[in-house]
Amino acid sequence: MTEHYCPPRAITDKTIIKRRFYICSLIVFLIIFSISCVTSWGAQDLIDNIVSPEELLIYTVIGFMPALVLFVYAYYFLTGRLRDCGKNTYHAWFILIPLFGLGYCIYLCFPGSKEITT
Repeated sequence: MTEHYCPPRAITDKTIIKRRFYICSLIVFLIIFSISCVTSWGAQDLIDNIVSPEELLIYTVIGFMPALVLFVYAYYFLTGRLRDCGKNTYHAWFILIPLFGLGYCIYLCFPGSKEITT
């Protein structure tokens, strides 16, 4: 049996994120994540006094907003910046570790771009 060879995908300019854009996106992410955490905490407090199932659904969805914001940021912005730095894109999972992930996001503001050959 022979296995088929799949060549690696080429890295394009659309899949990398430069340092300046990453710093701006990090600031926006921190603001949006803070707002979604505050609204999530408020929704958790309101869940105890719920009368209808519609309200329960709405407040539960609001409660998942911080996780959604976190995963979208990690998928689009962290992986793009990691590609630009020449690091493994699986390091984007570090964002799930509470303080280390934030420190790693801030660390990615400093390394320069690597020359990517395809």
